[in-house]
Amino acid sequence: MSSLKRLAENTGAMMIARGLQPFLNFILVVFISRWIGVDGLGEYTTIFSLIFVFQLICAFGLRMLLTREVAKYPEQTNRYLSNSLVLALAISCLSILVMVLVVYVLRYDASITLNASILSLSLIPTALDEIFIGILAGHERLKVVGLATIIEEAIKVSLCVLFLYLGHGILTVVIIYVILRFFSSALLYYFIRRFVMVMHFEFDLTFAINLLRQTKIFAYSSVLFALYLQIDVIILSKFGTIEDVGIYGASMRILRFLIMMVQSFFIAFYPILSKLYKEDKLKFDKACYSSGKYFLILTIPLAILTSLIFDKVVVLFFGADFRPSILVLQIIIWSIIPFAISKLLSFALLASDNQKADLWVNLISTIIKGVLLIVFVYFWGYIGISFGTLWAMFAMVLVQLFMSKSILPMTSNQIYMLFTKIIIANALMLASILLLRDINIFLAFIVSVGVYLFSLYKLNVFSGRDKYFVQLLIKRKADQVMTSNS
Repeated sequence: MSSLKRLAENTGAMMIARGLQPFLNFILVVFISRWIGVDGLGEYTTIFSLIFVFQLICAFGLRMLLTREVAKYPEQTNRYLSNSLVLALAISCLSILVMVLVVYVLRYDASITLNASILSLSLIPTALDEIFIGILAGHERLKVVGLATIIEEAIKVSLCVLFLYLGHGILTVVIIYVILRFFSSALLYYFIRRFVMVMHFEFDLTFAINLLRQTKIFAYSSVLFALYLQIDVIILSKFGTIEDVGIYGASMRILRFLIMMVQSFFIAFYPILSKLYKEDKLKFDKACYSSGKYFLILTIPLAILTSLIFDKVVVLFFGADFRPSILVLQIIIWSIIPFAISKLLSFALLASDNQKADLWVNLISTIIKGVLLIVFVYFWGYIGISFGTLWAMFAMVLVQLFMSKSILPMTSNQIYMLFTKIIIANALMLASILLLRDINIFLAFIVSVGVYLFSLYKLNVFSGRDKYFVQLLIKRKADQVMTSNS
């Protein structure tokens, strides 16, 4: 199977799984907001923001290292799996203690403290999951990872909605989450035995220590990036109210859905990107350029459409109490653009063995974001947090561009011409929306998307290969229709 076909299959599987995961979680959040209210959603957002940071701490960056190394040296799979499992178990147990201590130091109320402490138990299966996913990704078996994700999320959301309907609260949601995390680990281990290998335990202390040394840069980068993503909620939970967290968290749930879709692509893309850098630097450069182009094509109009047409979805899903979240969404949705570019540059640095550069990017960006958020929340509350999050993401891209300029030597003229064409197409789409949205929102959406795609085509944003591929797909679809009718 070709690398392109494997990428398409793995990306498709992960995008479906990662798309369903936030979608199902979104359903859960809607029920929480409807049945428990703004404060309930604020509590839920706070504790799960904390666990997200510690989930990356407990994995210690092992997944990224395992994916890269197993993709290069598949014959070493058993050795990497055995030793990384021991490390993951040890680090996850330590992470539980640290998380509980942090929760008590931050002096949250009794309910948040109890729920966060119980939730910390999920760090053990989460660490195991990261190891198993790293191995499966290295062998390009992400389809089964997607299947495991869908099964876990479907059961979790179904049970949580049922118990919420019966009058239970956040504590029950937390207990269900912890139990199903262990179920997910068992399922992923079964998939490794079925599709990769039957593990024979071979612990080597020297190899494990060396593995720990190699992964520490990945670990620091992962922890900093997790803190970078969640520091907005943590700061708002301390400088604002739980109600503020709920209002901000409602819009963030919509953004998280889009972020997961972007991450799904790069999870599948990373092992191929690592191979390309090792085997053919020119193809590596072209792959990065093409990925950046298509994410700009997708994310800019997405931000425009959400700001001008889909902003009312917040109230539609969460209820009238969340009306202040509309403005939050209109601000933070624009951060999906720099986020996509940021992930591309981050994975390019990791694939090219520039983990230290990625670490510095995350450190500098986290400091910048922390300072911006503290200043902005003091003056403007959750609206300030929204603006701070947006500008911090753009700042991160600037730092990454500086760090990766030697790895991706794209000519400024090439990037400038591409960006100019995409902006022109978006300007024409924006004009269509403004002309038609007062007449009919659905009509404005259909016409504006059509204008945008036609503009991209006429401006030659798509390469000859892209156009040929689309024509081939259309022809194949037409042939299938003719065959089915005959």
